[in-house]
Amino acid sequence: MRFIKKSKCLLCPATATVGDTSTHTAYIEILSFVGTESYKDFFKEIAKEWMALGGVPHWAKQWNFLKDEGIYKHLRDHYGPNMKKFTAVLDALNGQKKDIFLNKTMTTLLYD
Repeated sequence: MRFIKKSKCLLCPATATVGDTSTHTAYIEILSFVGTESYKDFFKEIAKEWMALGGVPHWAKQWNFLKDEGIYKHLRDHYGPNMKKFTAVLDALNGQKKDIFLNKTMTTLLYD
């Protein structure tokens, strides 16, 4: 577990609420042994609880399998105006290419 002061980055998990300058963030990592068959079921249950509390995943961790749990809507709602600002900057950088900073998951999140 680690604690981080609120960030001003548009899509940082430590960016809690737009305009809130007092929030700090706790990063909590849940690990499992390689080959644990039921880890996704466990992670889905944890994700539901944490999303209900306003939690968001670390971008570089596994979370895209939480589609049925509403992760994409949750992230769009959480980042709100910041996600729109990020997408506008990304569009300006990419022009018609739309391939800088994008993979299938981020394309789904930002453009679907």
